[in-house]
Order: sequence, then C-alpha cells, then structure tokens
Amino acid sequence: VEILDEGGMQLVELSPIDPWLTAPRNPLELQEGEVKITYLTHACMELQFGQKCFLFDPWLRGPAFARGWWLLHEPPADCLDRLCAADLIYISHLHSDHLSYPTLKVLSERRPDVPIYVGDTSRPVFWYLEQSKVKLTNIKVTPFGVWQNVDENLRFMILMDGVHPEMDTCIIVDYKGHMILNTVDCTRPNGGRLPQNVALMMSDFAGGASGFPMTFQGGKYSSSWKAEFIKNERKKLLNYKATLVKSLQPRIYCPFAGYFVEAHPSDKYIKNTNIKNSPEDLNALINKLAPDTKTWTPKPGAMLDLCLALKDPTS
Repeated sequence: VEILDEGGMQLVELSPIDPWLTAPRNPLELQEGEVKITYLTHACMELQFGQKCFLFDPWLRGPAFARGWWLLHEPPADCLDRLCAADLIYISHLHSDHLSYPTLKVLSERRPDVPIYVGDTSRPVFWYLEQSKVKLTNIKVTPFGVWQNVDENLRFMILMDGVHPEMDTCIIVDYKGHMILNTVDCTRPNGGRLPQNVALMMSDFAGGASGFPMTFQGGKYSSSWKAEFIKNERKKLLNYKATLVKSLQPRIYCPFAGYFVEAHPSDKYIKNTNIKNSPEDLNALINKLAPDTKTWTPKPGAMLDLCLALKDPTS
C-alpha cells in the first residue's frame, strides 16, 4: 500500500524475480552414478551429488508425536552410519517426524559438528534444543530465497510455506543445473511460486496427520460423518498434489513423507478410521493428468540414479 502526496492511496503488486532464476546455470551432462537419490524411510532421503552427501529430515529411530506415529518402513540397517557420514543435513520444520531428537541424539554423540541447515522461520526449528539435551554444534539458520553454495557444482535454496511461514519450509537443490524440488509438508510452498520442469520433485501425499475428526465425539460426529469427511479430505489432497505436479511438469515425481502408521495398540481406532492416501493412488492420478511426468514410488533402500532416469524414464 502506498500513500500518494495528495492524500490518496494506491495498491501496488510487486512481482520480484523468482529467486531460483538468479545466477542461472545451463544443465551439464550427468554421468551414471553421479547423482543418486536413496529413500531411507518416511521423509528421509539421502542424496549423493558427486562426493557430497545431503540428507533430508532424518527420522530413523523411535516414534514421533508422543508415540502416536511410527515408521511404516524400517530403514536400512546402516541408516545411522549413513546419517553420521553425511556432509550436510536439511531439516524442514519442527514436527517430530522431521526433527527427531532420538535420531539426532545418535548424531550428537558421534558427529555433533555436521552442518544442519534450517530455514529462518519466526518459530525456530530447534525451539526445544536446550530442553532436549542433544548437543549439536553446527546448526545453520538460513535466509529464504538465497542460494547456499556447497561447492562449484552443488547449491541449495530454502523457501518458506505460504500458509505456515512461521514454521514450515521447502528446498530446491541444484547440481550442475539439474534441480530437485522437495516441498515436504508445505501446504502452499513459496505461496505457489515454484520452478517448472525440475529434474525431480518430491512431496507428501498421505494426509491423515490431524487428530480431527477422529478424536471428536457426539453431535454430528457420527462414524458415517467422519468417514465422509476423511474421504473428501483425502480426495482434495490428491487433486491438489496432482494438479500442482501437472502445473510444474517435473521430469520425475516421487511421493514421500507419508510412510507412517499409528502402530500403538491404544491408537487402533484412529488407525482404522483415519484412512490415508496411498502413493500408488497419487501416482496413478498424476500419470493421467501429466503423462509426461514419470513417477517413482520409493521402497526402503531403493535408489534412483538421476542420470539413467532422465535418459530413459521408462527403465
């Protein structure tokens, strides 16, 4: 809003350049085995770029949300060794299925100085670090929309969520001009302004993270009302994710950050009631709406070789 000299007012819409377009790079040819993306579990991905290893959101041991969530997929047996060998780690937000203090306790005991990058959110990611008693010595709070150069080939940029900017973030990684977009749990990543035609896009898919309406009783909250509400919410999420993929046209899409289960016996009712989307459902819809985008449903320990996938997505 601008106030004019004569006392009037005008609304001005700013249209700044998308930050990932600053210092653009032409894609260089990748070699087989040069860029490898390995799924460990839930939202934890290991990305190998040449000699550098980048790890996302390591929840590798114990439950999350006061034992409400458990890992659906048991991670590889060497996952903690891989965590401690990483060159850098990105943690998207403070929810305990992404910021796992039981996991980071292992890291703090073996390699507390690993660089851990988080966005400069108004509510810090490591809000409870002191209370956790976990000793990490190299947490890097990173400004939004600015390239962070790791080496001559690798850089990344953290962006905020448009709906929950106080706590949620996503990330773009650029290696030799090939971009990987990870929107994690963001409801509207970067306000909807995102790069198109990236090599690989990853996002959540499952839904079912809220306790509403399973924990509500009486009045309109009958079993049939809950079932219909949950069904509609799942459908809305599927359509939103598929439409977003259609608009961005990534070369490859991977659903992740939804592989959890309410495994504790006391949560049996919630587990049975709060049905979640499957990655196959989302990928089938994407295949229909965006047939040029290839989909990859990750399994524990599965690895995607980006060079091979881009050359022959049907393989």
